[in-house]
Amino acid sequence: MLNDLSFQGASARIIQRGMGQSCPIPRCITPLKMLDMSMRSNVFPIVGNHEFAAIAVLKQLLVKGKFVVSLESLEELKNDESKWEGMVSLIEDISLWVLDGGEPTLDGFGILSTAGKEDIIEYLEEFSLYEIVEVGGKKYVLTHAGIPEGATLDNLDDYDAYDFVVANADYSKVCFEDAILVTGHIPIAEGKVWHGNNHMRIDTGSVFGGNLCCVCLDTGEEFYVRGVT
Repeated sequence: MLNDLSFQGASARIIQRGMGQSCPIPRCITPLKMLDMSMRSNVFPIVGNHEFAAIAVLKQLLVKGKFVVSLESLEELKNDESKWEGMVSLIEDISLWVLDGGEPTLDGFGILSTAGKEDIIEYLEEFSLYEIVEVGGKKYVLTHAGIPEGATLDNLDDYDAYDFVVANADYSKVCFEDAILVTGHIPIAEGKVWHGNNHMRIDTGSVFGGNLCCVCLDTGEEFYVRGVT
């Protein structure tokens, strides 16, 4: 995708939203690639459900689960009840996260140094819940899945992270009269960006073999590359 876009170095501002198709921790990316992304000053990531779950799991691993660093060691732990004390909740959290695509991140996290693990967690915790940008006289609110019920442009800071990552946008309704709400989370079957009712849906389902998309807010151009299953 970046090869197709011809970005001019750090002058191009990239807002990457957490979602199934392009979240920094989806079903394919590794912590080492995340460390590379963290050093790019023109990338502004927004937290999605995968990052939200990763923070909860990885922080526990760093503190009390040093031996749970791979799927193999997780299976060993499940079969050894002598190690279960104080670990039941963690085992359940890891298992659910792995089933939702966290395996590459778990494997990559396990081989990092303690300092590297701390850097990953610190970076994840810096992700925005939303970004408000104005381009060409138009205002855009970018978030992962939607906005909490009753939220307005003036009170978004009153809500916590969970409210944003689990909210599902109602595309039949206009959320903001004076802004466009940009969301993902639920893949679009047609594989193209959807516009309507002051919404822009940009999860085009690359993780399921659909398109990976990028929208240039300056020009309105849409760019697509085919995903892989």
